[in-house]
Amino acid sequence: TAAVSDGAAFFFKLDSAQTRTIDGWWTAGSDRSTAVSFVAFNAAGERVGEGVVNQTANGGKWNTVGTFNFSAGWNKIVVSRWQTAGKVVIADAVRVR
Repeated sequence: TAAVSDGAAFFFKLDSAQTRTIDGWWTAGSDRSTAVSFVAFNAAGERVGEGVVNQTANGGKWNTVGTFNFSAGWNKIVVSRWQTAGKVVIADAVRVR
């Protein structure tokens, strides 16, 4: 974690504008951040929403982080590491459904 904007980016392509639910997968641990942001961007690079999760819990399974309206083209989910120093943010996987 650090006060920087370079998160882990996951890209996915849609043929048309759609509302999609985003899930995240991480390993839980006591050293994890309790407020990890999954930030959603459309193909134009516009922020369309954010889901915040506690990564000290619910590890080893898919967890819903939010439902967002995406545009046609390459959309993006960024797992932010902009957190209090001394914690860990995990970005194992993102599922689009």
